[in-house]
Amino acid sequence: MSDALAIDAALFGSPIVLPPGRLHLVAGGAGAGKRSLLRQIAGLDRTAGEIRYGGEVLNRRPLAARGVRLFCPAAGQPAGDGSLDRAEAVEAQARAFAQARAGSPRVLLLDEPGAGLSAAARLHWIARLRPLLEEAVRDAVVVVATRDPRAFLMSGASLTVLAERRVIATGDALDLCINPPDLAVAEAVAGERLARLPARRVRNSVVIDDGPEFPLATALGSTSPLLTVGVFGDDVRPDRRGGDVAIDTMVLGCQFDGERSQIRLQARCGLLVMACAGLVRYRRGERLRVYIDPGALLVFSAEGQRLQAPESVDDRRQALAGVAV
Repeated sequence: MSDALAIDAALFGSPIVLPPGRLHLVAGGAGAGKRSLLRQIAGLDRTAGEIRYGGEVLNRRPLAARGVRLFCPAAGQPAGDGSLDRAEAVEAQARAFAQARAGSPRVLLLDEPGAGLSAAARLHWIARLRPLLEEAVRDAVVVVATRDPRAFLMSGASLTVLAERRVIATGDALDLCINPPDLAVAEAVAGERLARLPARRVRNSVVIDDGPEFPLATALGSTSPLLTVGVFGDDVRPDRRGGDVAIDTMVLGCQFDGERSQIRLQARCGLLVMACAGLVRYRRGERLRVYIDPGALLVFSAEGQRLQAPESVDDRRQALAGVAV
């Protein structure tokens, strides 16, 4: 791919190839290397290897001649806590993004879009930004570094996951968000919405410590008795329609982000997050039994390797695919 942006393996342990015509997401937790990657592409930090575009070594050219533009949330912008401030904050971000696109750069880099905004303002800005990104990928390589890749899913988007400045996964963004190959990738794509519950294998079942037991539909491929069960917040439901695995919890707190509620729950087996559409109110300290489809539970070895694919991820795939249009 002569027009692709290619990053040497010396920089992040594996080569990274980002062709034009699709959105490229870079995910990872704090310190993973997302910002460092963007700054090296932009020429703001020195690199240990080559960065090429169209067969040309970008890091041998002067900054002004690279055709690379880095968009970061501007310091001092309104926080967007009220309706007027929120509109003002989104407009400020839109103006800054238009300036970054001015001159039709060959490579457009976005560092944590919406950072520094309130939750509501960030949702409005991302909704405004998505069609702009779809337009930008037509004539540039567009790379978005984010801790929340699910917010930027669109058709054909790729995802590169970093941890400790190393590439740990790369592929189709939707597939990696639905079926992460290991616990590190699952945490990178879900963040705090992923619960990690200690568990153990008992014959043909998995028993969550101080929690429920559920049967295995397929072999784990491991004889290790110690396991970790991962639970996405989107798969936790407050009624039995959510599945057959029931967990008794106590409500620790609720947060509304403008479209969804995040309810933090304490169970004997650990902490859970339940994501619900719209505004949902629960009292702190309220007892709540939640339900999970056993097919949506991700089973990992004690070392964090994925052992079992979900039996049924149709609901999650449809929900994310509805975003990735």
